[in-house]
Amino acid sequence: MNKFLNIIFFILVATVFSCNEKNSATIYDTSANNLLAGNRIESKVTSEILPDTFTEVSFIDENNGWAISSNLLWRTYNGGTSWAKVLTLQDTKVGSINLEANITQIQAISKSKILILDFTNGLMETTETTGKIKVLFPSEKGIIRSFHFLDENNGWVVGQSNTKNEGNWDAIAYKTQDGGKSWRPIQSNLLVNCSCSFYDVLLINKENVFLVGDIFMETRDGGKTLKTFERRNSLEGKIFGTAVSIESLNRDLLWITSNQGNKFIVSYNGGKTWKTKHLPSEQLINSLKFLNNQKVLALSDNKVWESFDSGFSWEIKQEIDNDVYYLYQIPNTKMYYVVGKIFIPIIN
Repeated sequence: MNKFLNIIFFILVATVFSCNEKNSATIYDTSANNLLAGNRIESKVTSEILPDTFTEVSFIDENNGWAISSNLLWRTYNGGTSWAKVLTLQDTKVGSINLEANITQIQAISKSKILILDFTNGLMETTETTGKIKVLFPSEKGIIRSFHFLDENNGWVVGQSNTKNEGNWDAIAYKTQDGGKSWRPIQSNLLVNCSCSFYDVLLINKENVFLVGDIFMETRDGGKTLKTFERRNSLEGKIFGTAVSIESLNRDLLWITSNQGNKFIVSYNGGKTWKTKHLPSEQLINSLKFLNNQKVLALSDNKVWESFDSGFSWEIKQEIDNDVYYLYQIPNTKMYYVVGKIFIPIIN
């Protein structure tokens, strides 16, 4: 999930499925120059191997994945060796849904089902088999900045209210336990009239959920109660800007990045305490991945940085001549990729 791109860029797009288009899909082979053939990547990668710039990818396993670009949605069945154009993102109307805004986030739920966050319509789902698009959480209920599902049934959406309350915005969060058929609002006085927004949500499990943005909240009882795990003013000097992404390797190791600067904060004890780390480069951290408690990869200014001591010291692992935007780990694997104008593995 690349939340930095979602906050900065609103790509005006729209979506419609076409089974005929899938059957005659254009296939782009991305295995050129053996980049995906298991060979070690050269220190400089110059081949532009994708037909379009991918701004978001989501895999369900090591073979089945999806990606979005400026005006297309893509599908791979072989781990990214080739990509098929399965959706055209252009001004289209599907039933009562006018698909003319930007797709900011996707999450593959199964081999055939994918969730799509559209700024105009809200959270939607579509299936590869039927091609039908269904709105799960309409934008009329709030401005949704991010979502996260544990499985086909359990998920959260977060963002901010559509209207001001006493002159200020409310931060909002909703949860579903039936795949989006019904939603329960998360109630807390801390969210009302706060002039703030959530920009990302992370479900550790059904009970333990973290929400970050202008404020930092956590629940350990499935949303019955919320508490602040880091106050915004206590983070002065720890990170710059607004927290737009929270990720985890396991229930203990979590990290947060922002939309400004080279700093990030990390927790090794499930969010009880947080430490500040930073890159030696002054450039923005586009993406960050912990491979374990000691080894870290970071993407900044088209360079992949690597640390073997939990972010205290860094070295440049790889420089890339194509524009790349974030690092992606295929779920339940040790496979990491650089994503942007190219989709190539990082050999560890």
